Amino acid sequence: MPRIILDVATPKQAIFASVIYKELKRLGYKVEIIAREETQTIDLLELLKTPYTKIGEYGGGTLEGKLAATLKREMELMKYFKEHGEPDVLWAHGSVSGIRVAYGLGVPIVCNNDTLHNEPVVRLTVPLVSYLIIPEAYKKVEWEKYGISRKRIIRFKGIEEVAWVKDLKTNRRKIMIKLFEKEVDKLVVVRSAEYKACYYRKGCFDLLEIIRKLTKHATIVYIPRYKEDGRIFMKEKNVIIPKEVIYTPELVGIADLVISSGGTMGREAALQGTPTISYHFWEAIMKYLARKRFPVMYIPDSSKLIEKSLQILRDPERYRVDTSKKLSKMESPIPIAVDCIKRCLQE
Repeated sequence: MPRIILDVATPKQAIFASVIYKELKRLGYKVEIIAREETQTIDLLELLKTPYTKIGEYGGGTLEGKLAATLKREMELMKYFKEHGEPDVLWAHGSVSGIRVAYGLGVPIVCNNDTLHNEPVVRLTVPLVSYLIIPEAYKKVEWEKYGISRKRIIRFKGIEEVAWVKDLKTNRRKIMIKLFEKEVDKLVVVRSAEYKACYYRKGCFDLLEIIRKLTKHATIVYIPRYKEDGRIFMKEKNVIIPKEVIYTPELVGIADLVISSGGTMGREAALQGTPTISYHFWEAIMKYLARKRFPVMYIPDSSKLIEKSLQILRDPERYRVDTSKKLSKMESPIPIAVDCIKRCLQE
């Protein structure tokens, strides 16, 4: 039976890979997950009860640190493949080290990617993959210029988060009791920006000011991107900082408002009809959701963001959207990824 390895480097990829893992196992394949030590990534795999092998770690906030960590991980992957055997196919979502090692060893690569703005990673990975799966928010030509043939690019009608949100069932009271041991009246989820990422666009944005204003009107759940992020908010009243990793798709689904930098958590919220404000990114995926009339908006100005947030909190149900029909028409990328893996095995 063919052996498939899924390479996981971020929290979102942990959720994504967990879904693919279950489907491939259901189909009878030998499947392994290798995971990089990074904020919440390992914790999420454990929360989702998905087996993994830890290889490598995140290089921190400097280019030198990232490069050193990537090179070290490549050597560790080489050693792992030598000891355990090379996979028949590698699946990844922009893991530079995994994709480079697999390519160097002649292993076919299936890659899902929806972060075209992360140009350094795109340049280092896209030319090497056998199949690239992208959301329809992007055009093939946008990726072709990085060195991949058009026939190797597959677009699907949806966004990646559909894979784990489409069939998600949420119960506000049960989730609140599970996470906070109590019910709260109004709930706002705030997520910090991924400021250590190589694609981060620097800017001045004061989340502390926003949180302090909103705590008078709602309970705030602050989800730090990195461990040190939460310290500044620990003494603030009516602010909850989870001590352990939580399954955020459930949390944002029951929130009255989500304020994020525009990444995964904001998309998960919008798909479930939760009003969502992005203060940092307004890229292809969020624009796509806005065109589809999901409740997303871009407000990069702090004072305007506070004003809009308070407006929403005065009557949250007025701003919540029933997205069930729109969501049902969207494709999950999982069957497409599995199909591409099968193609690689046949070629």
